[in-house]
Amino acid sequence: MNTNLSDVDLSLLDFSTAFYAKPKIQSACLILQDQYGMNVPLLLCCCWAGLHNGALPEQLLQKMKQYTETYSLQTIEPLRAIRKAMKNNHDREWPITLNDWQDLREGIKKIELSAEYSLLASLEKLIVNSQFKPLIARQKANIQANCSANIAVCFESVDFDHGKAKDSLVSIFDVICSLEDH
Repeated sequence: MNTNLSDVDLSLLDFSTAFYAKPKIQSACLILQDQYGMNVPLLLCCCWAGLHNGALPEQLLQKMKQYTETYSLQTIEPLRAIRKAMKNNHDREWPITLNDWQDLREGIKKIELSAEYSLLASLEKLIVNSQFKPLIARQKANIQANCSANIAVCFESVDFDHGKAKDSLVSIFDVICSLEDH
């Protein structure tokens, strides 16, 4: 199925799932998450909002950022820490088989993903409840500027001008700017 990422009726979750599946996006997001501490659901929300709503008001972005930090600290980060700690950490002397250990780890990964989906739904609700209207006439030249403005507020501590952060953001913007309006 080929999802039209420009569709104004596309939910944040559906956008995020389809966008994340695009070439280079998963690796770009994981670099930004693992090396720069960026929250991927919030990053994807900034892109979705930039494409569909434009540059959001700073007050709304700050509210989204604060909610994301609190939610992630209480849910996503502990699950991720457990999952990562379990990777390649099975002891053959334990009574649990390697397959059962890996199944348990995969179960935790599914719960972590579910928590991220819940975060995406909450972020979309914050935007919708703010009654921020979708863009009617988008201009391709403004899509990257809108996304950049949203990202700059939510991730102000990240230096996007150098190294892998810059390369990752370029990959993300290349995909966003290539989206066709229908």
